[in-house]
Amino acid sequence: MRLWATLKDWSRLVSQIEYSARQQSLDSRENDLICLLRSNNHRFRTTALKALRHLRYGSDRLAAAVIQIIEDDTAESDVRVLAIEALEHMLTLETSRGQAGRRERLAPLRALLDRPLPPSVETALLRLLPEGVPATAWPGEPGRAGIPAGEHARSERRA
Repeated sequence: MRLWATLKDWSRLVSQIEYSARQQSLDSRENDLICLLRSNNHRFRTTALKALRHLRYGSDRLAAAVIQIIEDDTAESDVRVLAIEALEHMLTLETSRGQAGRRERLAPLRALLDRPLPPSVETALLRLLPEGVPATAWPGEPGRAGIPAGEHARSERRA
């Protein structure tokens, strides 16, 4: 039975997601996870994001759904932080992409650092981005607020 068919029964939905995660069969539930991630229901999104930590294989479609949550200024901070953590896990699964693929995947998120963010979201995003580099800088380019990129990353680590 598909998870999406059981959205009216919250307890069964949570049980199926958790069971799939324990059985390491969550990867076969990609479409259902994407539906949950795209919903505006906090509980569904949170459950799906926590389940993503048990994935064995990432996908472009799942990553795009997670990035949408991270970029959504109307999403709650805790959900955005969970999404950042889930994306971080998914990036560790994408070893075939290499550093260039990681930069490509993270490119849309770099621009978020130029906008006001809740502190918890900004902290999680800085952990995710390579060396905490803000949107206006990659290594060797000037960073945000006139601070060299390397200095910005070092000051964030000390905080």
